[in-house]
Amino acid sequence: MNTYLLQKLFLFSLLMFCSCNVVQWQQEKSAQILAHRSVQEAYFETDSLRLHYFEGGEGPVIVFIHGFGADALASWSRYLYKYSKDYRVIALDVLWFGESSAKIEPNLENQVSAVMQLLDYLEVDTYSVVGQSYGGFIAYGLALKDSARLKKMCIANSPGVTYDVSLLEDICLEYDLEHISDLFVFDSEVGLKRFYEMLFYRSSYMPDWLLRQVRNKYFSVNGVQKKQLMNSLTLDQLQYREVQVDSSLERIVIWADEDKLFPLSEGEKLAKYLNCDLYNIPKSGHVAHMERYRAFSTILDKFLKNEK
Repeated sequence: MNTYLLQKLFLFSLLMFCSCNVVQWQQEKSAQILAHRSVQEAYFETDSLRLHYFEGGEGPVIVFIHGFGADALASWSRYLYKYSKDYRVIALDVLWFGESSAKIEPNLENQVSAVMQLLDYLEVDTYSVVGQSYGGFIAYGLALKDSARLKKMCIANSPGVTYDVSLLEDICLEYDLEHISDLFVFDSEVGLKRFYEMLFYRSSYMPDWLLRQVRNKYFSVNGVQKKQLMNSLTLDQLQYREVQVDSSLERIVIWADEDKLFPLSEGEKLAKYLNCDLYNIPKSGHVAHMERYRAFSTILDKFLKNEK
């Protein structure tokens, strides 16, 4: 019997006999594996916010920023493990996701400020940033607000300031949704299933019990704040268009060729605006960094090491 089937049987046994929460179990397992690499979870707190993050390793600093529908561990655990060997890695749950929260207005400006405060606390002098989807918007904000420290920026499947909102409006019409935020914030397994079908190149079957566990873990809290984040994004984007990224900033754009949320043409438009290289990952969806880990990390390796 192959290893894959044994793992499936093991998980099934846990569910049947231990009433195990697979999602929580996987998160805890990932955290334990990272701890063996001295990548530890911690919290940064002020009077107005609380950030949950993972940090470890030595060397040049890389900051990983996740998108909607995830947290630091779910999105970047494999990257934290890999890059902590040669770099100092930092990945945070952005505000109102995972275990991070705040008493401030939910908008992109405050997300960017929170990351900068964390980097101040961790005494980071210079760094590179990798932002996926919504995390790409935050990365772009860092390029504008923290240009003295930021040396390299990788934006993945995030249209940034060239974002064409009509593309998401068309998807809303297709699914009979009233607001764009309804695509990303929902309170049912039906909404989660729709969302996941848009994220992946090939979506896998998920039983109802697993959908419930995923929804409870990643989508059951801070719904109001997450809707506010989505609703304010267009205005935030317009403000960022008024400022140009520092010409000395090294940057690349990575895009999936089968992104159902933001087609490849959006990546081409952003790369042209930023005057940088675009790397296309074939046979992948919006979360190419998860679906095509090897392809994504190979591109990132070369960028970080200044290789072509």
